[in-house]
Amino acid sequence: RDVVGEADYPQVHDRMARALAGERVRDERTIAYPNDVTRDVEGLYVPDFGPDGDVRGVFLLIQDVSERKQADAESRENQTMLLNAQRRAQIAFWDWRFDGGGTQYWSPQAADVLGVPVDGLYGGYEAYLEFVHPDDREFVHGTYRSHFPNDVLEAKSYDIDYRIMRT
Repeated sequence: RDVVGEADYPQVHDRMARALAGERVRDERTIAYPNDVTRDVEGLYVPDFGPDGDVRGVFLLIQDVSERKQADAESRENQTMLLNAQRRAQIAFWDWRFDGGGTQYWSPQAADVLGVPVDGLYGGYEAYLEFVHPDDREFVHGTYRSHFPNDVLEAKSYDIDYRIMRT
């Protein structure tokens, strides 16, 4: 009660009781201040164990996370707008990752642009080449090899235009 005040104590009572029972508790909540300002905070309730193993108190660590939450919300909104713009423009992309397994990421629009079901986007580089027009495959593969010798991470970025095959 001394830390959070009498008015806010009911909101944190359960968390405090759990911490006093020996459990480490994490909490996020919004605090309203008298001047009509609200702040998002993250609290960590850490039991303080005495030499005998009994809980003798609780450390309450509070961090203002308002800016982080606002940035997260803006990032989600920007991601949604980007995905909507890509879908409307029928822009698809893929990302090759050199992690030993050759995993890749296909943008959500790739299935629509390529004319395949979402579960039809699979495999590695060779599967990707299946979508490249046969007359352009040698060009695409040659450009890839010149920019990614031996599949090393120090590859140079590049941008090329080529035709795709819709199925």
